[in-house]
Amino acid sequence: FRIGWPGGSDSAGDQLRLVLLNDALERGDREAAAGFAVGMTSPAGLAPLLILKRYDGLLPETADRLAPLRAAIEAQDRATSEAVARDESNLERRLERVQHLRSLGRNADVLVLTEPELRDPNAAALASEEGMWLANEAAYALLDLGRPAEAAELLRGLTRLPVADNGYLISSIIN
Repeated sequence: FRIGWPGGSDSAGDQLRLVLLNDALERGDREAAAGFAVGMTSPAGLAPLLILKRYDGLLPETADRLAPLRAAIEAQDRATSEAVARDESNLERRLERVQHLRSLGRNADVLVLTEPELRDPNAAALASEEGMWLANEAAYALLDLGRPAEAAELLRGLTRLPVADNGYLISSIIN
């Protein structure tokens, strides 16, 4: 089974697989658990399987233990890049790309992709929830790049927006 948009990662499916895998382990059914493990394709799904001892032996042994994780990261990098290239106006695809880049520490690339949100973060946040999250990701990229004053100002601006009409903005206040 697969959950997610075509060409994207299957992290939601992998979360479900992990629940089913853990259930199988609790029942003592390592064969079923291994069946769920080999279906994992996202970096977030594979990382615990490679790191945590309780999952030892569920994935096929390879000479390079981290090869599946590297392959998943490369696949997600390719998929998110292609999705944005197909439709730069799709904020959900751009947000997924930005989050992927931030997970790799590619914060300068994040600033390039969030340039519209950096130009007018309040307008972006008021326009949509994805716009708010893109502005939020831009702030954290600025922070990681050693620009804390700019990050703080961007986040302070988001906290001043009217939450009553845009309930999703509560997330910017929490952050």
